[in-house]
Amino acid sequence: MIVVSLLNDDSSIFVTATGTDDVADGISTTTTKRTEEQHPVIEWLISKEVGGYFNTDAITVRDGGMYATKDINEGDLVMLIPPKALIQNGEDDDEDECSTARRLVYEYDILGKEKSFYWPYLQYVFESFPHRTVPLGWSKEGKKIIRSIVGKNLPPSGFGKGSYRQACGDYIDDEEEDSTTIPKFDASPELFEAAFRIVLSRGWHHVMVPVYDMVNHRNNANANTDANNDANTNGKISIGHNIDRSAGGYNNKETTQELDLDVDGDFHIVALRSIPAGHQLHNSYNQCHDATCAEIDMSYVTPQIVLDYGFVESYPRRFAFHTGKDTGNPYLGIVVEVTDDKKVSWLEPLSSRHLSAHQSNWLQIELERLVAMKTRLTERIDTHPNEHEAATALEYYHALEEVLQLMVKSPRMPRHVPQPVAQPKLQQPKPRWPDKKKEEKEL
Repeated sequence: MIVVSLLNDDSSIFVTATGTDDVADGISTTTTKRTEEQHPVIEWLISKEVGGYFNTDAITVRDGGMYATKDINEGDLVMLIPPKALIQNGEDDDEDECSTARRLVYEYDILGKEKSFYWPYLQYVFESFPHRTVPLGWSKEGKKIIRSIVGKNLPPSGFGKGSYRQACGDYIDDEEEDSTTIPKFDASPELFEAAFRIVLSRGWHHVMVPVYDMVNHRNNANANTDANNDANTNGKISIGHNIDRSAGGYNNKETTQELDLDVDGDFHIVALRSIPAGHQLHNSYNQCHDATCAEIDMSYVTPQIVLDYGFVESYPRRFAFHTGKDTGNPYLGIVVEVTDDKKVSWLEPLSSRHLSAHQSNWLQIELERLVAMKTRLTERIDTHPNEHEAATALEYYHALEEVLQLMVKSPRMPRHVPQPVAQPKLQQPKPRWPDKKKEEKEL
């Protein structure tokens, strides 16, 4: 979903593959056809030790994505991920991203190639996956560029803020009794930070789902794979790659407690629609059929994907703007969707004629601010040494400018001369995680 060398031309960060095969309810890895140059993580998944399935006969991994080498029919099985392939902490009282990040470091650095059951996957995410393209890994200047674009009012706020140290505390556990299933160990801070970025960008909440987390993101008709709930223990288990981080943070217990994240069956990933040969496989991070996607398709939208993954998704793009005095649904604000034919659809409210004078003014003022900074911003981006960060910043600037222009030009937009009114102070968002370092000082 980004236009950079590290990512594919679909602006995606992750990769994966799938295919079709007439497979009975009882799936055996012996039915999986292997190619001579299969991705190491897929080879691991379909091995006898793991017992998973991947349709290698109809899918290949290339150019940062999974592509169909043969026509795939709607409902065909793409892959099966058994519970033993998942990586999580395993303790009920430690189901968070911090514990999973610590588990990744332990498996990768302490157990290593000789002892870790997950080694092929760990080697891929630590050594091949570009986790530094995630905003938490951006340079200071790259983060500042994005923050200058969004200013005080446009989304997303807090771009690139946070770290393992801030969210999880010290790298070395000082407690005498470790509450996790992992013994005490010491590793470099860089590994902990890398693991934290990996979990936040690839995890299903606190659970790592190898291979399926390699499928790139697209929405609407381009999203062609998802979980088949009916195949998973009477629909109890569903799978997705989605976290409603806009509603309270990475460690938001109030959010995750309402979700059934128990894993006691296989993940069956199927084709949602026919996938012609040569087309890429995609899933949706915010409009999937997973329970974790419920009610986030209007709040976890393009700016939040930029915030969490560091890329600007392809069309269609959704934006949610909060002006401080929003009528209708104050939680959602103003929500619109822009398609590749440069048309804007109003989702909240359902028409531009329902906007107030304040909202109309707010949109106009923010558009004028973006237009005024274009020359200076372009010069700043041109001199930025990081190609990925520069390309993403410029792409997001154009995305914001485009959507605001389309909104302001809407035929039923309230017409009046914008006044240079002071922008309302928006309530500062709560931290996504408690600042444990600050809490320790206070104690």
